[in-house]
Amino acid sequence: MTILGLVAANFPALRIMLAIVTITGWGGISSAKAQDKPKSEPPNFDAPLKPPKLEPNPPDIAAKAAKFGPPRIVLEGLSNVARSVAISPDGKLLAAGSNGGTFKEKNLYGDIRLWDLPAGKERAAIRGHADTILALAFSPDSKHLVSATVAYEKGRTSSGEIKIWDVESLNEVRTLKGHRNLVYALAISNDGKQIVSASYGGTVILWDFATGRMLRTFKGTYSESFMCVAISPDGRKIAAGSMDDKLRIWDVPSDNDKPAVEINLPEGWKTAVAFSPDSKTLVSAGTDGRVRFWDVAKGKKIDEAYVGTAQNTFLAFTRDGRKLVAGGGKFGLTGRVVIFDYASRKPEHIAEWEDGIMWGLAVSPDNKTLATIAGKTIRLWEMPSGR
Repeated sequence: MTILGLVAANFPALRIMLAIVTITGWGGISSAKAQDKPKSEPPNFDAPLKPPKLEPNPPDIAAKAAKFGPPRIVLEGLSNVARSVAISPDGKLLAAGSNGGTFKEKNLYGDIRLWDLPAGKERAAIRGHADTILALAFSPDSKHLVSATVAYEKGRTSSGEIKIWDVESLNEVRTLKGHRNLVYALAISNDGKQIVSASYGGTVILWDFATGRMLRTFKGTYSESFMCVAISPDGRKIAAGSMDDKLRIWDVPSDNDKPAVEINLPEGWKTAVAFSPDSKTLVSAGTDGRVRFWDVAKGKKIDEAYVGTAQNTFLAFTRDGRKLVAGGGKFGLTGRVVIFDYASRKPEHIAEWEDGIMWGLAVSPDNKTLATIAGKTIRLWEMPSGR
């Protein structure tokens, strides 16, 4: 808001799944303190993954879309592989977070870099993390940056935490603790009052932004480890994709202890979810190269589009809601970003690059700049027609 096998053996933090972009059995909601159950035997990320059972690929009509690119600017400087990216709502800052943690007795410290837009001049680095920065999000007023991290202890997952930073001073405002396992993803409500985070430990937590207090906990089991999360623009729905091949949607105002909607998905990693600007449609992506459109109220599939990349797929809407950007890639293969017309679901533009493993994308609020991250590189693309 994907990865693996060969990747896991060579890149430590790539062993944890993902930008772009939640009690027993299933589905409880509580206001208690916390939450993720520690796992006595975490999965072996070094072992090759069993390939998911994928449907035959449909015709790759996206390949025939109009080409755009090359990138306007290519940014370097991260200490390790980029794992998260965000553009501030005022369009003035780009943030990217990198790998970190301890693996095979070697320390890999993650950091956050900030660049001024549109020039792409590096402004600052934040090194308050010793661990992988898996997710980033700016507050709606662009004054704060929120980051999600993972900690390792002798190669095993230790804990996850969320930090809020003051963008001007670069000081840490507060740390949110409650997840007892790595935090894969986070999002901030449009009114800036709430943060929602999703963890590998099978928990989604809703936080009060101003105080850092836990408001609600959406808790699952080990097999329901969450990999992506989103909160609807109207603030009334939370959606998360999990490792048991399901999408779950909760009504935030409701006290019901189960998801309002539960959707079965094809086998594979769930890398991104995004709500449409009117909060009525949920878009999901995973490792099969497909983007699926769901009716939020009924949980029924509306449509499907093919991006044509398999390892990771990430999503972002343009602010006006007219375009949906989807992209991803695999190690050693071509990376790809496709811009769809949201109303028709038709691919309109495409950009590609070599060695395409990609970990996230973001669109500027004026719909003019697209940022993609792959390896230690951030590419800034000019969106076609500025839309």
